[in-house]
Amino acid sequence: MNTENNAILHIEEIPDEDIVYRRIHKNHIDNEDKSILPVAFPTEEDGLSVNWAKYSTPQETKDEAKFFSKDPNSYGIVSLKVASVRNIPLRVIHSPRPHNISHSSILDIPPRKPNDLGIRLKLRNICNWIIHI
Repeated sequence: MNTENNAILHIEEIPDEDIVYRRIHKNHIDNEDKSILPVAFPTEEDGLSVNWAKYSTPQETKDEAKFFSKDPNSYGIVSLKVASVRNIPLRVIHSPRPHNISHSSILDIPPRKPNDLGIRLKLRNICNWIIHI
């Protein structure tokens, strides 16, 4: 194991004025109007994974798909302003991983059942495409 993976990961406070990046899979794009489908923002046990722009670029976020044995060419990248996410209101926290110091999480997205799309639609509305699919 290399020393990077053994290092203690320092958790930082993400300022409201910063942005985070999210990978969007091509299957999560509406074929007709090219909008992002709400399923692109799932409820995940440890939060919706994003990368903090302080430590990552859009291209690095896209290329990170390889780490999960996925094709980066199947993904586009959107940015979300942290203040806008917090105004939904959702929490945004820095949650670094040994392989990715930029890893962060958007917390408090409710389960899709019973059909709560409101939060996901708000997330979609504050996204800005950085790298189109």
